[in-house]
Amino acid sequence: MDNGLHYQDVAFVNVKANNPVKTIVIDPGHGGRDPGGMGSFITEKEVVLNISLILNDLLARYFPDVNVIMTREEDVFVPLHERARIANENNADLFISVHCNIAPGRPHVKGSETFVLGLHRAQENLEVAKRENAVIALEEDYEEHYGGYDPNSPEGHIIFSAYQNAYLGHSIRFASLVEEEFKNTAGRNSRGVKQAGFLVLRQATMPSVLVEAGFLSNPTEEKYLASEEGQREIALSILRGIQQYLRDWGYEPIARTPRAEENIVTDTELNVAESAEAQNTESLEKPVEEREITIEEAFFAVQLLSSSSEINTEGLDDLGNSYIYTMEEGGLWRLLSGRFKSYDEAAEHRTNLNEIGYQDAFIIGVKDSQRIPVSELLSAD
Repeated sequence: MDNGLHYQDVAFVNVKANNPVKTIVIDPGHGGRDPGGMGSFITEKEVVLNISLILNDLLARYFPDVNVIMTREEDVFVPLHERARIANENNADLFISVHCNIAPGRPHVKGSETFVLGLHRAQENLEVAKRENAVIALEEDYEEHYGGYDPNSPEGHIIFSAYQNAYLGHSIRFASLVEEEFKNTAGRNSRGVKQAGFLVLRQATMPSVLVEAGFLSNPTEEKYLASEEGQREIALSILRGIQQYLRDWGYEPIARTPRAEENIVTDTELNVAESAEAQNTESLEKPVEEREITIEEAFFAVQLLSSSSEINTEGLDDLGNSYIYTMEEGGLWRLLSGRFKSYDEAAEHRTNLNEIGYQDAFIIGVKDSQRIPVSELLSAD
């Protein structure tokens, strides 16, 4: 049985009229006369452009409500201040600068790390920022654009204490999600979220991160980052981080019917629903009985997806014998599983659904056929 509820049949749509996330800027680092970090056979500027183009395509497919802008789409030099200007003038709500790292003389160093603006709490972070900021020496009249900042002066890297901005919390939240996906989706060695004084982040007036996808100075990681598979996994990891971040702001998966000519991304690439055969043979560990809870009562449920049109539940009753039903609210149909008085029971059910392929299932509160905040139910316990 193919229930059709695969990730590639889903678009993430803004279900809040006042959603604050409308524009994302992707910034492939370096370019043109600035190669960035140098591996033994590939340059940083090549790798990050490929990753960014893949990410751009994925965002256009899965987040049609989001306007995606790239600071460069080819091998051209773009000054740091120009990259930030593009984001600021387009009123971007999220800025993602994509880079690769190098550790000269230390080929054993490996892993991803995602930076937000802040003080250099470690010498290693300072060295990364100095390397990325040094590109301004290739710009004409750079003194005019960066307030007298000297990339060769140690004192120049202390100025960033004045730029701890109001977006730091959101930046750290998003950076943490990306690093988590690098670890879980791409199987990378995550070096965590760090703070350092990057000029390109200093001038951006929105939540901003600088992603270091891996070390070109590490022979194994260089091969991975240069490969089509590696670049796609890195882009998918960032995409899934964006997905989780946008959920904070009201984006939900909406079922869609793809056009026949679309080149659909496969399930396995997105680490989501397996084939119909796998779903038939890999049942839930613990079948869920229908609960004696009336629709008027408040309860927890697990949402599989939502749609702007009625969802056909025919054949879904064999999904691990769990209770599957739909709920319509304000023109939006939700496909739900289970009715639970206990959050822990709902969480266990969600985990079981995740394991058979419904990676994007999440817990909601329900009362009188309306979604209510989970926190409201928890506080009533």
